[in-house]
Amino acid sequence: MRWLKAVAVAAALTVAVATPSLGTTLPTPGGKYGAKLSPSLMGMHVHYLSNEPINTSQKFGSVRIWDNGVRWDQINTEPGVYDWSLLDRVVANAEATGAKEIVYVLGSTPLWAAKYPTADFEYYYGPGTASVPANLEDWRTWVRAVAERYKGRITAYQPWNEANLKAFFYAGAEDSPRAMADLTWAAQGVLNEVDPQATLTTASSTVIQTKNYVNRSWFAGYMAALRARAVRPDSIAVHLYPWLKQGPGNGTLKQRERGLGLAKQVIANNGFAKLPIWDTEMNYGNQRPSNPWPKVKYSQNKGSAYLAQTYLYSLSNGVTQVYWYGWDDYGLGIWPTSKSGRVLKPGVTYNNLNRWLSGAKNGGCTPIGSISTCTIKRKKTKQFFVFRSSVKKKTYTVPTKWKVRTACNVLDSCKPIRKGRVKVGLSPLLLTK
Repeated sequence: MRWLKAVAVAAALTVAVATPSLGTTLPTPGGKYGAKLSPSLMGMHVHYLSNEPINTSQKFGSVRIWDNGVRWDQINTEPGVYDWSLLDRVVANAEATGAKEIVYVLGSTPLWAAKYPTADFEYYYGPGTASVPANLEDWRTWVRAVAERYKGRITAYQPWNEANLKAFFYAGAEDSPRAMADLTWAAQGVLNEVDPQATLTTASSTVIQTKNYVNRSWFAGYMAALRARAVRPDSIAVHLYPWLKQGPGNGTLKQRERGLGLAKQVIANNGFAKLPIWDTEMNYGNQRPSNPWPKVKYSQNKGSAYLAQTYLYSLSNGVTQVYWYGWDDYGLGIWPTSKSGRVLKPGVTYNNLNRWLSGAKNGGCTPIGSISTCTIKRKKTKQFFVFRSSVKKKTYTVPTKWKVRTACNVLDSCKPIRKGRVKVGLSPLLLTK
């Protein structure tokens, strides 16, 4: 397994400490440059990977295969019966986009394997799909079948999606976190035999920001159960949709970071603090007509700013992969593409960040008050991202030691820096030579 390598990467992503500059001078990150940023930081969900043919000129740093019509229940419809045709296509298409990490979610349960085919509430994907398997061997057989077929191609596995929500995972009267820990333990055993180079992340869990989250949440129980089971995953997966009283996604950038802070406390409490964190679903706002939460959609400009800051925060907060949901999903508030397939400003922003960050050395970020500076190094050239937590722009002086001359916005529209000053707002600027 690759967890030792992942620890080394996570160790490099530390927050740089700096003394606040006087006046309106931009703060300079004070940390050393760490490891090169992997393209896998720039994760995405892409529904059209299920189609044929696809636009292979559109590149993604990494892909999480979910909501592509290839769940366990959709492939393994009867004991010993598998239809791999669609998953073969999705994996091949993900490879064609240049994805360096391909993550596959192993759930949900087929009806024939479900311990609880029905419940007193509605399973999200239909009868049996959220149920814990009745027989752990059925689960092992499934994991083995996938791993043997896609060894060396699917690079990472996730046991389940949002297992803290009963509509996705239900264990009846059993302890749900412990039941998921058992599935994670069994999956790890199979992967160690069949494809030891593959990464195992944990089942994802939404971070619902309640007063008792750190000590009494499903996630806290799951982490404790993994520790008790002596399961050592390669990374810890969470979904950092900022979920407060107004529902999932209807929060701010700061509230997302607050949710990450809560998750980190749980992770550290259970001895996993050195593991990298993967945010395996992320977006803001809500456009789904089927749920009761407030409907929020972002403008393209604000959506671009939120998307950019979300990925850039990963330069210093220990989150080594972020999977936006999604490139062509229209149920949440920030859309990278239109329903006709046109790449919108958030999609252009993603493409530019993918190009700017992948392979660059990470110098971390320094937040001081409302202003943040992140730095990367390409070859021997230092570049700086600057952004604020406020939409209102403010003028800052650029330190002369940065030796930068040009300011580019997230759409890669560039202007010369005049009189050593730049106007900085919510949308990050890239300052370069």
